[in-house]
Amino acid sequence: MWIRYPATLLHAAALICFSRSLATIRERRCAMRPTWWTRSAWPWWKNWPHMRRIARRPRPKTAVRRPRIKRRDKSPGKIIASMGSGSTIITVFGSSRPRAGEPDYEEARRLGGELARRGFQVCSGGYAGVMEAVSRGAKEAGGRTMAITSTFFRTRANDWVDEEHAASTWQERLFELIRFGEGYVACKGGTGTLVELAVVWEMLNKGVMAGKPFVTLSDFWGPIIERVREVEINHGSRWGEARTRLVHSAKNPAEAADYLAQALALKR
Repeated sequence: MWIRYPATLLHAAALICFSRSLATIRERRCAMRPTWWTRSAWPWWKNWPHMRRIARRPRPKTAVRRPRIKRRDKSPGKIIASMGSGSTIITVFGSSRPRAGEPDYEEARRLGGELARRGFQVCSGGYAGVMEAVSRGAKEAGGRTMAITSTFFRTRANDWVDEEHAASTWQERLFELIRFGEGYVACKGGTGTLVELAVVWEMLNKGVMAGKPFVTLSDFWGPIIERVREVEINHGSRWGEARTRLVHSAKNPAEAADYLAQALALKR
């Protein structure tokens, strides 16, 4: 057979040489990281004479791919309980772009401190920029912080977070941020912060959730809010914004924290 089919003999010899070379590489455990092809090909070539027998073996039930980001086994209710009973959580929205030392970062850092000194616990998206700054300011003032992160972003939370809850989707993260907060602050930001501001405002305007204090920091969002308010007021809208201002504007962090403290004290 081998003489009649020399190509088969050469093929078998090539397979033996190739498998031995792979065995040598595997035994020496070279520092070079193996490629995806060698990782997938090695078990096949090593067990080539016995592939039919191996194919009949059932796969182990424990062979489950682990997620990239480990989700904490804590429901929202347990997180709130672990942060202390009777505490009030303020959710802060803002951009992830500012870095330490920049004006927007330092303003959010002061906001976190002002909120913590008034007994609030700070909730944020948990990543960099404003989210890091407000958490850092709260921790420096002796407060507690929490974060609603998401496996969608594949980024770890910042170092100033006490409690973290990882939502599975971007949408779930947004509504968890809203649900946790008893009040809200919108700092300067981009499209993500704009969506968060709009959703909270819409839920307050339509009465989807009970009236919660909502404040924007500085004048960045002022022009947008005023243009939208014109539509609500001048066209006979029957929703909440036509009767009263649902979004308050604060010039500085202290004013924002004072407004939230007064509004929440009146609710009690």
